[in-house]
Amino acid sequence: MEMPEADLPPEIRENRHPLPPEIQESDIEEIYNAIEYILDQDQEVLAQMFTCTNCHTDLASPNDFIEDIYPLDDSPVRSLLFNNVRNVNFGGVQDRVSTHLHQTEVVVSHIHCNSCQSFVGWKIVRTDGTLPPIQVHGYGVHPVIRAGQAVLLVMTDG
Repeated sequence: MEMPEADLPPEIRENRHPLPPEIQESDIEEIYNAIEYILDQDQEVLAQMFTCTNCHTDLASPNDFIEDIYPLDDSPVRSLLFNNVRNVNFGGVQDRVSTHLHQTEVVVSHIHCNSCQSFVGWKIVRTDGTLPPIQVHGYGVHPVIRAGQAVLLVMTDG
């Protein structure tokens, strides 16, 4: 099925930007559909709410999501970094966590869901400086972690 000429972007219709030789005219629809699919997936991520895995209470907004701390880890439990969280209690339990190669120490407080009291992550209380990115498979994979942020543990469908 060929895409109607009117649905093609003007740059392609007017051929201002010719296709690279390895891309055929017949590939345009497939490329267009793939791009549209990717954009639709991003919209689903933005619309997602981050909830307690036990009782499904809303814990964070997509607007406060910063990054998956270990995106290359294939565990079904993800550690997601947020600027703000809600509907949680910050527990009195504090831990000192040494980061990669023990170069930096982070003090964290346990976070529990307000509704069911399940453990859902940690609040960053204090760091002893700027954290270097953690290396996973040779890549630095997390942004600088700062006091006041939170790490929520969430399950994925993987």
